[in-house]
Amino acid sequence: MRWGGGFLLGLLCLLGLLAWPPLLRGAVDQALPLLGLEGRVGAVSGHLLLGLRLQGVALKGEGLELRAEEVVLAYDLLGLLRRELPLSLTLRKATLRPTWEALLPERPAPPPALRVVFRSLRLEEVEVVLPRGRRLFLPPLRLTLLGENPYRFVARLPGGSFLGEARALSRDLASWEVAFGGEVRGLAFFYPGLQGGRLWGTLRAGPSGLEGQARVEGGAVEVVGFPLTGVQGEIALAAGQVEAHLRGRGLEGPLEARVRVDLKAPRYRFQVEGRPGLPALARHFGLALPVEGDGRLVVRGEGWEALRLSGAFQGEGRLLGEPFRHRGRLAFDRVFRLEAEAEGRLFDRTYALGVALEGGRYRARYRDDRGSALALFGEGRRYRGAGRAAWPRPLEGTAEVRFFGEGSRYRVAVEGPGARLPLFPPLDLSGGVAGEGERVRGRVGPVLLAGTWTDLALRLEPTPLAVGRLEGEGRVRGGRLLLDLRYASPYAAFPVRVRQGEGGFLLESPYARGSYRKGVFALRLAGLPVRLLDEARLFGEAVYREGALSGALRLSGRYLEVRAGLRGLGADLEGRLSTPLGALPLSGAYDPGEGLRLLAGGLSLVYREGLRLRGEAALGPLRVAADLAYGEGFSGAALLKGPWGLQGRLIGEGRRLRLALAGPVEGEGEVYPRLALSGRILPPWPEGFSAPPLAFRLTAEALELPGVGRILLAGRYPFLLDLPFRYQGVEGRLLAQGDLEGGSVRLSTPLGEVRGEGAWRALALKGKGSLAALGPWTLRGGADLLALAYRGEAALPRAGLVLELSGRGKALRFTGQAPGLLLFGGYGEGLALRLSARGYDLAPFGLPARLWGAWGLEGGRLWVETPYGQAVLEGKELLRARLLLAGPYLEG
Repeated sequence: MRWGGGFLLGLLCLLGLLAWPPLLRGAVDQALPLLGLEGRVGAVSGHLLLGLRLQGVALKGEGLELRAEEVVLAYDLLGLLRRELPLSLTLRKATLRPTWEALLPERPAPPPALRVVFRSLRLEEVEVVLPRGRRLFLPPLRLTLLGENPYRFVARLPGGSFLGEARALSRDLASWEVAFGGEVRGLAFFYPGLQGGRLWGTLRAGPSGLEGQARVEGGAVEVVGFPLTGVQGEIALAAGQVEAHLRGRGLEGPLEARVRVDLKAPRYRFQVEGRPGLPALARHFGLALPVEGDGRLVVRGEGWEALRLSGAFQGEGRLLGEPFRHRGRLAFDRVFRLEAEAEGRLFDRTYALGVALEGGRYRARYRDDRGSALALFGEGRRYRGAGRAAWPRPLEGTAEVRFFGEGSRYRVAVEGPGARLPLFPPLDLSGGVAGEGERVRGRVGPVLLAGTWTDLALRLEPTPLAVGRLEGEGRVRGGRLLLDLRYASPYAAFPVRVRQGEGGFLLESPYARGSYRKGVFALRLAGLPVRLLDEARLFGEAVYREGALSGALRLSGRYLEVRAGLRGLGADLEGRLSTPLGALPLSGAYDPGEGLRLLAGGLSLVYREGLRLRGEAALGPLRVAADLAYGEGFSGAALLKGPWGLQGRLIGEGRRLRLALAGPVEGEGEVYPRLALSGRILPPWPEGFSAPPLAFRLTAEALELPGVGRILLAGRYPFLLDLPFRYQGVEGRLLAQGDLEGGSVRLSTPLGEVRGEGAWRALALKGKGSLAALGPWTLRGGADLLALAYRGEAALPRAGLVLELSGRGKALRFTGQAPGLLLFGGYGEGLALRLSARGYDLAPFGLPARLWGAWGLEGGRLWVETPYGQAVLEGKELLRARLLLAGPYLEG
């Protein structure tokens, strides 16, 4: 009994000894080296057979470092009978620093002699810090763990964070399942181009390694500088390899990528296929180009520390609506290389463009079938280039071009004299532009430009054409041209809008419509107002194709009718010129080589390098004989002969034309380049007619008759005339006003007044008055003043006489009759007069008598019979006669 009690007491003492702190510390200190650990433990408590509480722990072993405020370890030693050690472990405020290589050994470790089985593992404010892998390409990682299986965690990587839950799958903690979700850029360690999106999935880690699946949505990735968006797909991890099949969009086109990452090698490979959009590709390189279309792109790459890739692309697109094809190759192996070619048609030309890029050096070459050849070379931020550029049709000619740039700044110099454009004299399109980035400013010939390449303002300074000039403003927006132009000449003025449409240009005007497409210019004219002598209208259609014109035009006006049949770059002309003095038929032709040849009656007008007028022609009462030329100056002369002895001599004197007049108009002066004539007018007045002297001054603005009248030489040539005169001792006044077409005339004397109103070719005349012996008179009729012709009827009611008058120029004819009286005569080369009476009653004049007989220029015989006798008038001249009287009361 004593032995049994002693044994029990000894056992109790032994059990108490196993809880003695010095013994526990000694046991811990001896156990640490056996476990491959070194460090310190601040305080130890517990029981050696049941478990330990360690405080102030700082331990370090191979692939592991532990710092904890408290470690509580409970174990069941009876499990050793089963070659396992059941454990319950609690970590408080602990930091573990394992390595990836320790967690994921290269070769699975042999089964341990003693299997550790965790009955529980409790983590309170525990942090696991993993450094960057050495053997394995894995990122540094900081895990904050909390709870008891499963464990919630926050994983912080260099690029982002993940939240998740880790569940131990085995009691020895050798296998884990981790569910996670977070930001794609958290994996930027594996590829720096990962920029955004969400990633979630599940990983399983165990003795055999790491495997799992993940999915990405809304990802954003950059590959060799190209952004990819909307990336989604599956990622699988198994046997040390990561495989991903991703889809997304890049450069506004669909993309598909397959990626394989070998974590053991380490190395990754990928292949990207897609159809990037050309507008987005241009914007990626900082260019705003009016392009459309896409192309197939295939890129393959591999690497780890260094990236190597190769690829090819080809496709079709449109530049400014015109088709082109492109193809090329690209590669990257320490240096990026790119070779690209494009071929297509742009408006009036077929072109080929080649671009080569290697590292910081690049070059580009451009050629087209219009003769353009341009080359650009650059390195880094600096580049330069030169070549020859053909102007776009309808312009003809080329320009020498030089350009220089550094970074976003550039300068372009253009030498383009002698550019040719139909209807324009040779144009000098030299100039230059300078800019920075999208902004540009400069001048090319008469065109000023400023703005950006996507919104460019244009201004055309007044530019001479073959006839007249053109000016205006416009813009180029998105590669489309819009111009509002104004044409002005002495003959016409109208606005023109030029608008770039699909594949060409459209012209719009109130009187015309036109288009230019694929080298063909078509124009339709519908009554374009043109002033040639008077307003005329131009109608017709013209087509310019392959350097030649076709179609027909018609110019229709009051004085001019011309038809032009277009052929080549020339025209056949036919028409008629109508003037108040008469009409002239016109015929001729225009050819670029031979110039203009025009026949008008007997006059020949030829214009080639100079102008020459030769021949003779009659225009109504005017006759013209000319041999006048204009080249560097005027030479020769032209003679004019008109009615009433009018003569003129037009003399060429170098830069001037002078005119000398004689006859009824005397004067001289300059008619070109400044019109300045002065002199006097001496009309062939009838005998007995007198008027004030008619001095005149003729300028480009007006013909002035000082004190008498004025004609404005503009518009419809309005005029005013106030001419006093005296005829056969009778004073009168002639008043007239109007314009080219018509007006009013008033002739007044003490004997009466005549008025005329209407068109000059059909002037309506009315008049009335009173003659001392004959009593009142009236007049009705009409006149064509331009032809100096008139016709009318005068009535003398008291005499019962009606006179019919007609005349042209100085010529006058009249006939009259009354009961018993016949009168006729006129004035042409001389005076003609004949009177015949057969008992004409003179009672209305207060004479109880009748008139008989005949009288004319050669005299005649008239007698008057009265109740008081007879009077006889006889003679052989108009105004000389003998008077015989016989009667009951008088004879003599």
